[in-house]
Amino acid sequence: MQFIDNGPDIPEELLYLHQQGKVVFFCGAGISANKLPPFRKLVYRLFRRCHTRLNAFEKKLMKRGDYDDILDYLEQRLPGRREELRYELFNILRIKSVKENLDTHKALLQLSLNSQNKLHLVTTNFDRLFFHAEHQLGNKIPHIHYSQAPTLEIPRDSCWNGIVYLHGLLPQQKDLYELNKLVLTSAD
Repeated sequence: MQFIDNGPDIPEELLYLHQQGKVVFFCGAGISANKLPPFRKLVYRLFRRCHTRLNAFEKKLMKRGDYDDILDYLEQRLPGRREELRYELFNILRIKSVKENLDTHKALLQLSLNSQNKLHLVTTNFDRLFFHAEHQLGNKIPHIHYSQAPTLEIPRDSCWNGIVYLHGLLPQQKDLYELNKLVLTSAD
C-alpha cells in the first residue's frame, strides 16, 4: 500500500501487525543526522575539545570506523580525563532550543503509535530530540514513557508503551553520574 505518490510500497501485513502492536520502530543515528554530528565528526570534536590529537593507532581505528574503540582508547590513554570527555559530549549533543524543526522525530512518534495508542520505539541515539518532538506535538499524542540503559524495562506487549534508549539518554543538566551511564565507548 502506498500512502503518497511514488512513496514506498508498505506490505498490508506489516500495517496490520503494526496496528496489532506487533511492530517495533528501530531508529539509529540517521534520524538525527540533520541536527547532530555523525559519530565520526563527534569523535573528531571530542579530540579537539580535549586538546589532543589522534595517535597512529587511533588513526587506524578511525579508518576502520571503530569510533567507540577510539573513544575507549582515548579514555585509557588520558587517565583522569573521562569526566572531561563526558562533559564535552554533553556540550556537543545538547540541543539548546526546543523550537528546532523536528519533523522526522515527530513523524516517527506519530507513525509508531498503534491502534491501542501505544508506542513501540527503540533508539540507539542518546540525544533528547524525541523529548523535544513530544513537547512540540503537545496533546496530539499520549504522554511517552522513556526507558534508558543501563536499567531497561522488559518490553512486554502488555505493558510496553514508550521509547527505549539502548545506549542511555543524555541528561538535561551536566550530571557526571548520568553521563557515565551512556554507552559511548566499546568498554561501556
